[in-house]
Amino acid sequence: MVIFPTQGIGSLPKPKLEDLLEDSFWKKELGKNIASAKEMYYKGNKKDARALFNLLLLEKAGLDIVYDGEAHRIEMYQHPAENIDGTEFFYSGGKKEWVRSFDHNYFCQAQCLSQLGLKIPYHLEEFLFVIKNTSKEIKLPVTGAYTLADWSFNPYYLPLPENRIGEPNQRLVKYQAKEKLAVEFAEKIIRPLLETILRSSRTRLRIQIDEPAATTKPTEIPIFVNSFNKSLKGLQANKYKASVHICYSRDYRILFPYLAKLECSQLALEFANRDGWELGVSDEKRKGYHVLKGFKSLEKNFDIGLGVVDVHTNRVESPELVRDRILYAAQILGPEKIYVNPDCGLRTRSLKIAFKKLRNTVEGAKLARKEFEN
Repeated sequence: MVIFPTQGIGSLPKPKLEDLLEDSFWKKELGKNIASAKEMYYKGNKKDARALFNLLLLEKAGLDIVYDGEAHRIEMYQHPAENIDGTEFFYSGGKKEWVRSFDHNYFCQAQCLSQLGLKIPYHLEEFLFVIKNTSKEIKLPVTGAYTLADWSFNPYYLPLPENRIGEPNQRLVKYQAKEKLAVEFAEKIIRPLLETILRSSRTRLRIQIDEPAATTKPTEIPIFVNSFNKSLKGLQANKYKASVHICYSRDYRILFPYLAKLECSQLALEFANRDGWELGVSDEKRKGYHVLKGFKSLEKNFDIGLGVVDVHTNRVESPELVRDRILYAAQILGPEKIYVNPDCGLRTRSLKIAFKKLRNTVEGAKLARKEFEN
């Protein structure tokens, strides 16, 4: 593979598909292949139609590594939780209660009431659709065990407050309960799910474990690392490459003491959100990427999925700005260690803005490659 391979992180927005299929912009960009998505849609296969539309969009943008924009999923937490035995959602007035995640997005929060079990391998159907409909390399995003545990209520393992009276170390009780739940998500849900998918993969699969909660409670980072490793334990190493995506960290340096034990090859991280908009490859211009110097000195040598576009703004980064962000990172880590991606999923942007950001990500990577060809 060429240096600076480009990849998505996960989610894309979900505007009305019938409007997209008739939009002259998308007809021009995606060409005659859009007719296949249109046919699926009007036959009632709406999720497949959206997945195909997204694949066409990602291929048109030029990404080297793709998935389907999570077209088959409700949301990164709710979708798994609805397919897990032992969880139950909260209801108010007959409807599920919603919790704000970020920007203007919400998810339904569940409580874990009994031992967990996998109802169905909830990403298998979408994965089989993707491998059938693209010749590109595939990266499967999966919500990680720690985030599932952190975003769930845990009455199964955590005793009620009245039953903890007299317990001298309440923090330890809560910590141990969170650890038990995270490990159960890893061993009873994530690992069996991945085992099923790997049996269906015709090539070595890239697996991205999404852990947005990983750094939100610094004292629990060991739980994140332990549950991540248990999610992959026993899987055939020659059938996959694992990465972890962590976004919205206050400071990635809090991960440093624990990363030597993390059993993956790539860290996909957010940087553009913290960076300036001026061109240049100096420390002064690339303030959002200074922490990369710390990754350089780590005991373990990770590839870095470099966030080069900010998913929280409609302002579109120029290819030249993307280029400079890549070149700055390459100065520190070496070009062979850099993958190029958005900071996070682009679901909070309009689809046209998301497309432009992805396209400029690809164009910026091309410009950066030219610097090493000369």
